Amino acid sequence: MTELEPQNPQQPQADAPQADQSQAAQQQAAQQQAAQQQSLPLQPAEQYPQPQFTFTPQPPMPIKNHVGWAIAGILLFWPLGIPALIKCVEVAPLWYQGNYRGAEDSSRAAKSWGKAGVIAGAVLYGLLLVFMIAYVVFMFYMFSRMQQDMQRF
Repeated sequence: MTELEPQNPQQPQADAPQADQSQAAQQQAAQQQAAQQQSLPLQPAEQYPQPQFTFTPQPPMPIKNHVGWAIAGILLFWPLGIPALIKCVEVAPLWYQGNYRGAEDSSRAAKSWGKAGVIAGAVLYGLLLVFMIAYVVFMFYMFSRMQQDMQRF
């Protein structure tokens, strides 16, 4: 170098566009690489952390809700079967809320309402059957008397 030329530690002006081009090329290459990584198929599930769930199972319901009595009560005598069904549906929510005493009370009430409905329905259908038989016998008796009275004339 000669003394007339200034000593500049920076690169000459002609190299500046090449530096900008190389930085742009590096950025473009990084973007292409990121796009390729995004388009890769998903990795197996073992490589990803699995979420941790804590599951505490509740104890099974040890008491009966007596839904059979409730349905039989509805079929035979609905005015007593409906309260039985309401009480039977209350048993499980009360049990799982921790109100064991209330669940047992609802279970007993469902059973008693259901049995009362079955008994009342059986008694009413029994009475209906007795009255129907009595009606048929009475009509047969009246028809036979009517025939006897007609024969006299």
